[in-house]
Amino acid sequence: MQLSILIAHHDGMAAATLATSLRPHFRSVALVGSIDDLRSAIVEQGFDTVALDLELVTRSALEELCRKFPQVGFVCIHRLADEELWAQVLSAGAADCCFTTDVAGIAEAAHRHARSAHISAA
Repeated sequence: MQLSILIAHHDGMAAATLATSLRPHFRSVALVGSIDDLRSAIVEQGFDTVALDLELVTRSALEELCRKFPQVGFVCIHRLADEELWAQVLSAGAADCCFTTDVAGIAEAAHRHARSAHISAA
């Protein structure tokens, strides 16, 4: 299953590095630098997954995004991801929380969410 991913990150250089690393795992990779651009890109281009930098979003905004776009797997990323942060984003509706540099974890979370969404839709 080839998925698309949108990287929403506050740091353009870090986002570009992550995009290069994720390209082999996804059909398409795009970048945005704000929540407004993220919303527009999801509506206009229909991404399967969003790698969402937690420095861009509040918890309430994350909850709203997960409610508004239930078909999208929000994989939250942070440079200091820990169990407490992981529990908070999962309770907000995200698919997972990974270190920003954990390419394998981000790809795995995206594909796991897509499989579960596909099973739920069947």
